[in-house]
Amino acid sequence: MFGAKIHGAATFRGCEIRENGDFSAGDGGGLLLYATNEADHDLRGTRIEDNYVGVRVQACDWRLTPDNAARWTFPENEFASLQAYDAKLLAKGVEFAGNHCYALSSMSSDVELVNCNFHDNDGGAISWADRSFSAANCKFTDSSGPGMTVGYGPVAIRKCRFERNGRQGLLAHYNSRVDLEDSRFTGNGDFGVFLKINQPTATWDDKNLHRVVDCEIDKNQYGLRVVHAEDHNFELKNTSISGSAWYSIMYDTCSLTVSDQKKNEWTVTGNTCGPCVRYGDVTLDSVNSENNWNIGFLVEQGGRATLRNCRSTGAKYGLYQNNSTQTILDSCRFEGQYTNNWKWAVYVEGGPLTAINSVFAGFHQGFWSGHLRGPSDAKRLFLNNTVADLRSMGNGVQASACHTTVHNNIFASNRGATAL
Repeated sequence: MFGAKIHGAATFRGCEIRENGDFSAGDGGGLLLYATNEADHDLRGTRIEDNYVGVRVQACDWRLTPDNAARWTFPENEFASLQAYDAKLLAKGVEFAGNHCYALSSMSSDVELVNCNFHDNDGGAISWADRSFSAANCKFTDSSGPGMTVGYGPVAIRKCRFERNGRQGLLAHYNSRVDLEDSRFTGNGDFGVFLKINQPTATWDDKNLHRVVDCEIDKNQYGLRVVHAEDHNFELKNTSISGSAWYSIMYDTCSLTVSDQKKNEWTVTGNTCGPCVRYGDVTLDSVNSENNWNIGFLVEQGGRATLRNCRSTGAKYGLYQNNSTQTILDSCRFEGQYTNNWKWAVYVEGGPLTAINSVFAGFHQGFWSGHLRGPSDAKRLFLNNTVADLRSMGNGVQASACHTTVHNNIFASNRGATAL
């Protein structure tokens, strides 16, 4: 499945190696170099194009530097320009640019990237089931796809920048461990960071910790998405999530209690939407959603969410429930924008809801209970809440569907609004 396989030193002069590899199976390529090092080969004048992988180095100890890297970059291949397989690869100070594929691919290897610059590729780097993969002081920018994709192996990323990639900054699939420290994700066209933490059929033990520490996730299409997170395997610390065009942080099919925001000093501010629960069972305890201008908290697509002692400021909607299995608001305080925008403190279009002992102030309108999706007999209970400072002509409660009970609530200081 390779055009040429070399074991030992070799010289290629003026050759073409084209259209090799099994594209449907995702294997093979142009040139396979086995059990050698980068100094053993001379490829001057050789073209390696339109293969699945340009060059694979296997069972090698390979070092790339600014002096030799250009010899091993073949941009016109299908999947990857250079691939390490069961190898050791150190790339230091190398620029990977202009590849119409992933610039670098690695499998079952030990890979270390230091001070490298990946830019203007179809994809930056992809690591799959490596023994170890690390990147320090690197840049992954302006790819049409993800800046970096990693899967299954342990990954350590420190002091890196992921900017203006067409898809995710970092996309991680079911890694045994991810340590993401002191890095910046900005201007990416999908999630800045997307962590699929624990595949149900994977064999990882309970130590598959994913850490996001001292990071800045800013001005991406979406911020941070975590999938299958549990209490023991996800840590967010000293990290800001801001400026996202829609989702800020999404808990997707997770089973965890989030109660560490104040202690761990992470913030969600200035996004279109605050924290989102999708599927799973998530408790948000004492979580602040600050000036996320459209939605303070979002529950959607079957999520089971409990919000306890949570606070939202500066949003048009305090809580927007697209659909849920069950949502509970308990002892929360939501403050709106104190402007006429016709939005609601709590807007429920699908699924059951219980809102108790909470305060809602400065929204245009109070509670909206309708049925656009989910079961038509869902029960909504609003009990012992205070709704204050609604705007002119706003409604305190509008219930058009499902079983809605409003009991022992206080509607006060509402400027021209009606209670029902």
